[in-house]
Amino acid sequence: MMHIFPPPQIDPFEEKRAAEIVALIKCAAKIVQHGVGDEHSRYLNRVLYGDIYRMRCEFARRFGAKRGWILAKTPFALSKLSAQQGVNDHRDEWWNRTYAYHSLLDHPFFYRHPEKPFRPAGIAVHLYGGIPAAAAEIAGHLNIDAVQPMSPSWWYPTQTSLLLFRARPEECP
Repeated sequence: MMHIFPPPQIDPFEEKRAAEIVALIKCAAKIVQHGVGDEHSRYLNRVLYGDIYRMRCEFARRFGAKRGWILAKTPFALSKLSAQQGVNDHRDEWWNRTYAYHSLLDHPFFYRHPEKPFRPAGIAVHLYGGIPAAAAEIAGHLNIDAVQPMSPSWWYPTQTSLLLFRARPEECP
């Protein structure tokens, strides 16, 4: 017997927040485009980008909380998501020599497990131009997952794609 499941739904909060972020970014761009560089225009942009930053952080916290993770205070290497990392692990060096760092880790948000020792749990990245094929290759090389979650990018929705690098579930203790 075949089971038919409804398609996954995007959280209404995420959809609304993504639309708000896009609207604020477009508003800030118009101020830059039409502003004369006066003090008032610069002040408005600072306020708008402060609002955008706060919205992105709220979105990122909710994204992690839905997975049982917390936002990390410090970044970590992609290979730290792998359960197979060793003391003399040179996989990050290989990756940095082989791929442009920026192309796969643009606008990263780092997540950790909330219990000590606060192990790395995932890295959410926001990529312009879609998800490159190299993402699957590097994930396979590092023995981690690269998935596109059912959540819009919160960096620049409609312009960036969200990609999540995470430890493989079967390897999580």
